[in-house]
Amino acid sequence: MNIIQIQQSEMLQALNKSEVDIRISTAKQYPRHLPDVLNKIATRCGNGRPPMKICGVRY
Repeated sequence: MNIIQIQQSEMLQALNKSEVDIRISTAKQYPRHLPDVLNKIATRCGNGRPPMKICGVRY
């Protein structure tokens, strides 16, 4: 049986890198365009009323 020893700092670096990689891949998979996001919020929350105030969104 082979036992692999990993330095604690190397392990933390690997974990941080994997977390960043996951965030980047998610951001690329679901890109955001601010005007589109605000429009979706306004459409879904509005129902004819001032939508941004209803949803508590400030910009």
